[in-house]
Amino acid sequence: AQSLSPDAGGEARRLVLVAERDDVAIAVLDGGTPVELRAVASGADLRREAMLSLLAAEDFGGEKPLAEVVTLGEVDTDALAAFAPVRRLETEPETAEAPRYPRGIAERSLEAGALNALPESWRIMLEETRFKAKMVKALAVAGAIWALAMGVLFGVPLGYGFMTDRQKAMSREHSRRYNEVREMREKVRLVQKYSDHARGALEILKAVSDRLPEGVELNNWNFRRDEGVRFSGEAADAGAVYKLKDALIDMRLDVAGEAAGEGGGEEGEPEAEGERVFADVELIGPSAGKGGRQRFDIECKYVSDEEEG
Repeated sequence: AQSLSPDAGGEARRLVLVAERDDVAIAVLDGGTPVELRAVASGADLRREAMLSLLAAEDFGGEKPLAEVVTLGEVDTDALAAFAPVRRLETEPETAEAPRYPRGIAERSLEAGALNALPESWRIMLEETRFKAKMVKALAVAGAIWALAMGVLFGVPLGYGFMTDRQKAMSREHSRRYNEVREMREKVRLVQKYSDHARGALEILKAVSDRLPEGVELNNWNFRRDEGVRFSGEAADAGAVYKLKDALIDMRLDVAGEAAGEGGGEEGEPEAEGERVFADVELIGPSAGKGGRQRFDIECKYVSDEEEG
């Protein structure tokens, strides 16, 4: 109303018609105060509708002369010229980016005496709807945060528990397979041990006897299949004892898997190539005995002390 004329704040009565997309808004203003508001279809008889609006205004605000008719937009002014002088307000064309009246409506709604044409029940419903929409958004955000927190709080321990159980199951399976392999290896070793005739008592006794130097005699023999052999003897001189020790150290298995013996160990004749029979040969002595003969003890082991440790 303040934009209609400089004296819009006076008591002059004006008839204002605003063309909308599908209808025409008709307002009767006494100065800056609306005393009648109506909306009619675009194709309605504006003369008749204007007359009805003025009558309603007189009934509400009393009888006053009509100062002017103000139109905004595409309004047929021919039928309105009989009421009062007609003044047309120019407006900028409406576009999607710049609607026709938003700025004016926004500024007018901020005035202290602005009229809210919505019924009280509508206004309350609108405020409640906006409040509920904001509350729903806030609750949705809070619910999402709560769900995320609960997921982290309960999901992480469950995930770690699942991974731990899976690792324990894999460990038990590996342990079971390891025990199966170990038992199978023990069985194989047991079979190999009893089927290895090259390290049998008779074969070892024959191999050692074949390597005895001249003047050496054995008087005690202790064979242990899993460990080795221990024997005692006498010799005419200490050199023969050391020669026997060296022969036992070099004693090997031939390609047939039997202890190389005949002719082996003699001076000038090399041992047969193959795996060594004894991993460790330990000599105790020699020491002088009765009649000047050298007494000695020899322990031959299949596995050396370092390998056992």
